[in-house]
Amino acid sequence: MIPAALATAALLASLDGTELRRVDPVTLAPSGAAVRLDGRLYGGWTKRGTKLALGVTTQGRIQIVDGRRTRLLRTGRPSAMWALSWPREDRLLALGTLVSSRTPLVVLDPASGRVLRDTLIDGRVVHGAATAEGLALLLAPQSGIGDATLALVDAEGAERRIPLPGVTAGSEPAGQDPHPRDVMPGLAVRDGRAYVATDASVVDVDLVTGEQRTHAVAGARAAKRGVSQRFVAVVGPHQLAVSGRDVGEREAVSAGLRVVDTRTWGVKVIARGGAPVDVSPGGENGALPLPGGGFAGWPSPRGLALFTADGEPRVTALRKRSVRQVQIAGRYAYAVSTRPTHRTYVVELSSGRVVKTLPTAQPPRLLG
Repeated sequence: MIPAALATAALLASLDGTELRRVDPVTLAPSGAAVRLDGRLYGGWTKRGTKLALGVTTQGRIQIVDGRRTRLLRTGRPSAMWALSWPREDRLLALGTLVSSRTPLVVLDPASGRVLRDTLIDGRVVHGAATAEGLALLLAPQSGIGDATLALVDAEGAERRIPLPGVTAGSEPAGQDPHPRDVMPGLAVRDGRAYVATDASVVDVDLVTGEQRTHAVAGARAAKRGVSQRFVAVVGPHQLAVSGRDVGEREAVSAGLRVVDTRTWGVKVIARGGAPVDVSPGGENGALPLPGGGFAGWPSPRGLALFTADGEPRVTALRKRSVRQVQIAGRYAYAVSTRPTHRTYVVELSSGRVVKTLPTAQPPRLLG
C-alpha cells in the first residue's frame, strides 16, 4: 500500500489517467509508489482532510484514496461523475453526465459506500461549483435556449431553485443552419453569494434570500450563431475575473478579460477582446486564481501574465510564446506552448521566472 505522504502531498498527478503519484513540482519526475485507479480519472475530484475522492471511468465509480487504503464506491449509475462535493464527513455528492435532458445526482455515505439518494435533476448543467452545503448548479432549460436557473443542492441531495430571469443559457440544434448555437454563462460561488457572468453583465445572487442584482461589465463581441462561453473566477477577497470566448462560423474570438470589484462594481479592463483565440480546452482567453490571491492570465496571443487581485500586472513570463493551456499547482504554473515549439514551461508564481522547460506536449493532470 502506498505511504501516507501521498494523501498529504502538495502536488499529485495523474500520469496517464490510470494512476496517482507524488511528483517533483519542478521536473514532474514521479516519486514513491503509485495508486492504481479503477479505470481512468474522469474529471471530478474533491478533498476532505487527507482523503481524496475521485471520479473514475464512465461507469459511475468513485475512488476514495487516503494514507491507509483505497476504496471503490459504486453509484449504480452508468455515468461519468464529473463534479464532486464533500460537504460533510458522512456525505459525498456526485454529479453525472446528461441523460435525456436530465442530470444524475447521487448522494453517498463515503464510509460505508451506501447510496443514500439517487435522483435526476431536470435541466442541463452549464456549470457546477462546490459549496459549504453541497453544490450550486447553473442550469439551462431542458431544450432550447431560455432563462437559466440556479439549483442549490444540500448534503442530503435536497434541491432548492432560484430562477434567473434575463440570464440566457442553453442550446439550439443546427437545423437548417450548419452551426448550432450554445450559450453558457459562467458561475462562481463565495461566502453565500453566487456570481453569474453573461455576455455583458454579472448577476450577484444572495443564496439565502434569492435576491439578485445585475451589474454591467461590458459589451462583448458575440458570434451571431455559435458558441458563447463566459467564465468567472474568484481571484481576491472582493475581486472577480471575468473572461470568455465566442466561436463563430469562421473563427473563435476572445471576449476579453476584466477584473470586477464586488464592493463598488467597478471594472478594470485587462484585455478588450476581439482577438482570435484557440478553441482547444484551456485555450480560451482566461484567468486562473493563484494561491493567496491574484490570478494568472493569458490575455494576448503571447505570454503568461501574473496579476494582483486588483488586476495590476506583476510580471509576464514567456513573452515570445503562444500559451495554449495552463495549470496551477502549489507554487508553480505549468504552461503549454505550441509555438514556436511544443513545450511545457514550469513558471515560479512568486517571480514569474521559468524554472524548467519540459520536452512534452502536455504535463500530467495536477491535483495540487
